[in-house]
Amino acid sequence: MEMRRRKNASAIEAIYSKYIQDGSPFQVNIDASLKLSIVQRISQRTTCPEPIEDLHVFDEAFVDVAKMVEKDSVNKFLQSQR
Repeated sequence: MEMRRRKNASAIEAIYSKYIQDGSPFQVNIDASLKLSIVQRISQRTTCPEPIEDLHVFDEAFVDVAKMVEKDSVNKFLQSQR
């Protein structure tokens, strides 16, 4: 169980560092309030007696990015094919 917790914590940190953190190499454009929520949930991991290793912390961001892609990128791509 402890090994799984460490793997989850490591995965959360990697996803945050790569896609959410300001200045990260592949930073995604998400709503500021959503980003703040993610940061707060991640920071709770280190301050709570029972650390949060919930990989679902990024689910809302995934949905937000998917909506943006569907709304903007897909339409632009389809128009460019005409």
